[in-house]
Amino acid sequence: AFPEDGRGPVVFEVSPTFDLNPEPPQEWAEKPYRDYKQTPDYLHRRAKSYATCAQRIITHALQRRGQRQLFVDIDNTINNAWERIRRSALPTWPGETFDSMRAFSPAELLSDRPLAGSQASLAALARDWDITFLSARGATDVVVPTLQWLAREGFVYSKLVLVKEALDKVAWLEDAAMESEVMFVDDFTRGHHTAQPVVDDELLSALRLRAISFHVFVPEETRWPELAQQFAAPV
Repeated sequence: AFPEDGRGPVVFEVSPTFDLNPEPPQEWAEKPYRDYKQTPDYLHRRAKSYATCAQRIITHALQRRGQRQLFVDIDNTINNAWERIRRSALPTWPGETFDSMRAFSPAELLSDRPLAGSQASLAALARDWDITFLSARGATDVVVPTLQWLAREGFVYSKLVLVKEALDKVAWLEDAAMESEVMFVDDFTRGHHTAQPVVDDELLSALRLRAISFHVFVPEETRWPELAQQFAAPV
């Protein structure tokens, strides 16, 4: 700032975080505050103020995030699952069916690769959304390798829900939508053991019927960083 008397400029010091200096007790009202800052009472009051402020910030952040729930599919949405499905096609790819026991075996699940930008994008969205991975992995014994893969690849999330069939996802989404804003990201395809996967119209219809918001993730076109910008909370 430049005072009118010409003695400027004047630089105002601003705390790099925030100023929570406590009010001094009555006996210090007429004494220099800088001296009060050297007392144990000041240190105690300041620590209490910092703790109260931190708790309020955390509570506000959790309440805000809990009001927005982002459900994200795993296969073909944050990983390249279509490759292991093709490897499991019978008699060969493109096939008439596929070996689900092989496709969802721990070794195969752990061979998946995350899609570009998925980890960083979801980590950024986790500031404003409560993230749940909601995926249909009908085979048994998939929970542990799924958790291991998510941890190994560094994904940030609150919950993991694995269901048997794609339509089973609807009940989870419907329950969540009763108390918060919900967005569901999924590729909405099936039949990757064939030459041409098909759109899961039944699942899409069920979501539209219940007015549940969703985004169709197209691995060949959708980019996670762009999607994260789209879903980011307004500044």
